[in-house]
Amino acid sequence: MFTEIETQNQLELLYRATATELYSFALLTTGDAQAAERAVTDAFTDSFASAGDKSDIERFKIQSLRRLCRSCRSPAKKTPYNPGGLLSGDLQKGGPPEGHRIFAQTLKRLCFDERCVLLLFFGMRFSMGDIAYMMCLPRFLVKCRLMGATDKAWRAVADL
Repeated sequence: MFTEIETQNQLELLYRATATELYSFALLTTGDAQAAERAVTDAFTDSFASAGDKSDIERFKIQSLRRLCRSCRSPAKKTPYNPGGLLSGDLQKGGPPEGHRIFAQTLKRLCFDERCVLLLFFGMRFSMGDIAYMMCLPRFLVKCRLMGATDKAWRAVADL
């Protein structure tokens, strides 16, 4: 069994390796900073408690993202997507850069699952198989959603 110090070291290592990406993903999918913080905290602690091999960081990240996709889905469906949380840090600097504004408006036009698929595939570079596992969907459905979301995102950018 692990001692308390070894467990704490593992926790710190996994936190440093995954927490920023998990929070960014949750914030981009929900658009709400508080909901993203809660979801990441829950997903991280659940994944840490249930992970057998805590030395495999990539596997831990995939498990955490799987839990995060499930925990972010219900708040995202109840409240409309608000990209204001994405741009709040930029407002102090005189307004968001044009690219950030376009990115936020593009995400706003996508549904939760479309945002997840695009962010996991293009932003975090996961494979279709990993995304299917994380979102609890068949691989062919992930491919269809990715194609549809990509098309929808390009049309949204063209309209802006």
